[in-house]
Amino acid sequence: RDSTLSAEHQSLPFLQWDDDHPIAHTFRYGAESLPNEHSEYTVSSFAAMDVLLETLCDRKRFPNLDKVIVTGHSAGGQFVQRWGVSSDSWCFGDGSHLSGGTFPTIKLVPANPRSYAYLDGRRYLPLEDDIPSEGDKKDPSMFHQMSENNNEEDDVTLKFRFPNPSEKKSCSEYNSYEWGLEQNPLIPAPYIISNTRKLINDSHDKDVKAVFQRYASRDVVYLSGERDTEVLGPQICEDDGYQGPTRRERSERFYASLQALWEEVNVNGDERQVHDRILVENVGHDHALMFQSEEGLRGLFR
Repeated sequence: RDSTLSAEHQSLPFLQWDDDHPIAHTFRYGAESLPNEHSEYTVSSFAAMDVLLETLCDRKRFPNLDKVIVTGHSAGGQFVQRWGVSSDSWCFGDGSHLSGGTFPTIKLVPANPRSYAYLDGRRYLPLEDDIPSEGDKKDPSMFHQMSENNNEEDDVTLKFRFPNPSEKKSCSEYNSYEWGLEQNPLIPAPYIISNTRKLINDSHDKDVKAVFQRYASRDVVYLSGERDTEVLGPQICEDDGYQGPTRRERSERFYASLQALWEEVNVNGDERQVHDRILVENVGHDHALMFQSEEGLRGLFR
């Protein structure tokens, strides 16, 4: 909702999302649209994206369309990542219930999001007892955090683990949606809860393994600006609890978490990376430079 629009324009029959409440840019986490004088019904921004995508995937409408790329920067990147986790649109599958044979491939490209919706309750947190070895540097459940002063002695090794009682007390809502997938009464998102719960229940899982496996099967490329290193705050809830100090490091950590999860569910020993991540050289938090860069174009169109 744009407060600068006239009352006449705000009453037009198009979808609008509140830009301020309960948090900024509610479209980015799949919030319901605002009711208006034309209808009391609301729709999630993610459900609206599903409809748009499925319109493009309909071969009767677009018989020659080969690929659909969904991308966004910053808050838009948050939208793409969370929608990619939660959408159950048939466009991500084989679309066999519609006539017309094969369907467009779908690629998701989130760029420089401030935060990610993690797929389970673990985060990269300081080691409690173990002493890291040289082999730990290649272990995706470990994360090597370089010090700001570039002094190796001040570097920290983090482990992908659940918070201990003290850490959880400091940030009890760290895994509530929109940083994780647990229900969050402060941020109503029925689309997310419905889609992820349904997938978990249908697979008879007690955890989010099925959600991870579905997300891992999708074509996702994370773009991260090499210079997107503004320190967003300490690792507390007001600063996207336990994700890391900068957007660049948050991208590194989330990507590493996917590889750690893959090692746990990969019972067949398949050697593969989950998704791709591209570091865009000499670019900070700038959407134009990200998407116009050689790396950005490769991530979008390769």
